[in-house]
Amino acid sequence: MTKCFFKSFLSSLIALLMIVSLAAIPSSAATATISKTSFNLTKGYATTLSVEGASGTVTWSTGDKTIATVNSSGRVIGKGLGTTYIYAKVNGETLKSKVTVVAGKIAVGKTTVSLDSGDTTTVKIKAIGTHTLSVSSSDKSVVKASWNGAKFDGDYVNLTLQAVGEGTAKVKVYAKNYSSTVYKYITVTVDGADLSDDGSTTSQLVSSVSSVSVNAGESSTFSVYSLSSSTSSLKASSANSSIATASISGTKVTVTGVAAGTTSVKVYVSGNTSTYITVPVTVSASSSYYVISSTRPTKMVSTDQIVTIKITQYTERYMLVPYGYDEAYVNTVIAQYVGTYSYYTIYDSQPTKLLSSDTILTKTVTLNGQSVIRYVLVPTGYDTAKAATVFAKYSSTYEYYVVYTSYPTLLAYSDVVKSWTIETVDESTGTTSTSSRYMLVPYSYDSTKVDLLIENDKSANQVTSIYKVLTTMPTNYNASVYELITWTNNGSNRYMIVPISNCDYVKRNDAVQADMGVYCYYVVYSTKPTVTNSSVEAVWTGSILSADGNSSRRVYILYNPSDTDFATKISAAITGSDYIGIKQGSVS
Repeated sequence: MTKCFFKSFLSSLIALLMIVSLAAIPSSAATATISKTSFNLTKGYATTLSVEGASGTVTWSTGDKTIATVNSSGRVIGKGLGTTYIYAKVNGETLKSKVTVVAGKIAVGKTTVSLDSGDTTTVKIKAIGTHTLSVSSSDKSVVKASWNGAKFDGDYVNLTLQAVGEGTAKVKVYAKNYSSTVYKYITVTVDGADLSDDGSTTSQLVSSVSSVSVNAGESSTFSVYSLSSSTSSLKASSANSSIATASISGTKVTVTGVAAGTTSVKVYVSGNTSTYITVPVTVSASSSYYVISSTRPTKMVSTDQIVTIKITQYTERYMLVPYGYDEAYVNTVIAQYVGTYSYYTIYDSQPTKLLSSDTILTKTVTLNGQSVIRYVLVPTGYDTAKAATVFAKYSSTYEYYVVYTSYPTLLAYSDVVKSWTIETVDESTGTTSTSSRYMLVPYSYDSTKVDLLIENDKSANQVTSIYKVLTTMPTNYNASVYELITWTNNGSNRYMIVPISNCDYVKRNDAVQADMGVYCYYVVYSTKPTVTNSSVEAVWTGSILSADGNSSRRVYILYNPSDTDFATKISAAITGSDYIGIKQGSVS
């Protein structure tokens, strides 16, 4: 074999090996590319990215999850306005795509609408990227706009336009979170109503609305126009006042929902019932819990309850509450509504004291498995057992060795309930009554401890005779609750125990007058003094609130009309500060 041949063979072999080597290079070594290097995405919408020219597993990630997210399949979802990058890592190489998330878009089926007064129409709205839409009218006396319970069908929803009165207004449809950037306007022109098609009986009247929808306990108004009669002669009535009531002032008709149902309101000319217009009315059940209303609400579900609130002797208010409602929260809402809190009532926030000497009791209790803080307002010298019972009833939890005014719930089957009675006094009337007391104790209770607690309770609640004339000084009264007043009758001392707070000073003064046998000047009495000297005596007659604050009573004050300041003295007497003064007949 010649040297020349060998060199030629070797060259051919090397060339063949190079061809085989190049053919064996894997396709993954080719350049990988991402399907989009940059794109815009509407917030709330999604698109899918892919990687081409790579056979390995692609790992996806995002630069900012608050702007856009991406899953393992490359599906990108716009989350918030802004710009970020989506990354695709494959075979050691990282690709990226710039994504800009933009706000949604709104399109309206009509940009201009013409209606006759009282007519209603719908306009189809398309919302891309957000389905949280709002609507407003530039002039609600011309047109009212509402969704009227419409639901989205894909990206489409119907907007209801209701013509009210003649004129032109703009209706703005906008994305709630982007009201200044994502919106559309619809121009609505309303012509005066055509009155010639009503039928001759109603041709002289027209309503600004074709129907009325209102919640129970709430009111809605509309206008009525008369072409041939004075508006002062218009009357309004409801076909069913148990569903809704109607009243009219001038041309304004007010419809108030009473209970869920349908009825109609008739507006007519007084003395001419053949000239009228009828407006259908739909009343929906009130959908608000814990709202105080003057009309009795309709239950939304059968388990709802209605709380009746006594405002005065003749006035009531109502509140719809769900099953298992929080009594403390309801009490707080009522107190804030009437402007005053009550003693021995549980609240979920700190109550306002009625008197500076009042005390606010605070206790952590369990409600629905949660620890909450609750409050009870009590007067000076309050009954600790009564206050403890308020907390226990609220949380349905009683404790051992605590005095209660109601029978406690046992903590264990073997528990024992000790009971006894005490005499109590009504501070406003002075009458006494028997009250039962209870104490929950375990089976193996400490009898010495129980006896001491019972004795202390009896001692703290001794009966005090109030508004009674006494000839000896009493010593067995609670000085934190009662005070002792004294006077002299023919050289003999007299005593009377009266409450420090909410003293019935008329009853107090009457008792002193009965003991003295004479009236005094500038002191309030429930009986009318007899004038013995008209030149220096006169009787002022008036009314003041009774001791319970729920009614009034007539009272009398003997005074001297010659006093230049008798009016000031009478005003001071009404406050009840004096119980004895200058005796009748002593003024000359």
